[in-house]
Amino acid sequence: MTDGAVVPLGGTRLRFVHSGSKWTGEALDGFGRPPRLICSGSVAEVGDTFTILAAGAQMVVARANLPPAP
Repeated sequence: MTDGAVVPLGGTRLRFVHSGSKWTGEALDGFGRPPRLICSGSVAEVGDTFTILAAGAQMVVARANLPPAP
């Protein structure tokens, strides 16, 4: 990921900003809840979707498709 990079996630565009050892995301299209980077920045939560980022791969999972929490 590059500081200031803009990527499409969950039906909106996010700008990622690097600050020290942390990354933050900013929704550029006025998406409801602010996006969150979780799991050391390898998962982006945007609305009801989770985008899992790995070296050379990306997977989007909708919250409705996740099993219920125990």
